[in-house]
Amino acid sequence: MAGAIAATWHDDVEECLWFALFAAHTDAVLAVLDMTKGMALPHIQAYLDTLAAGANE
Repeated sequence: MAGAIAATWHDDVEECLWFALFAAHTDAVLAVLDMTKGMALPHIQAYLDTLAAGANE
């Protein structure tokens, strides 16, 4: 089975997640590497919650 790895760097958390979910997304597993030692996790979760709420409307 062939696979691919795509990598990108973003300083803006929302831009990073939007790009990963909507521009670079395939049916593969999505992994986000947080280089902030957890400091960005609340912002990441809040943005993902916002996207999920919008998808459910």
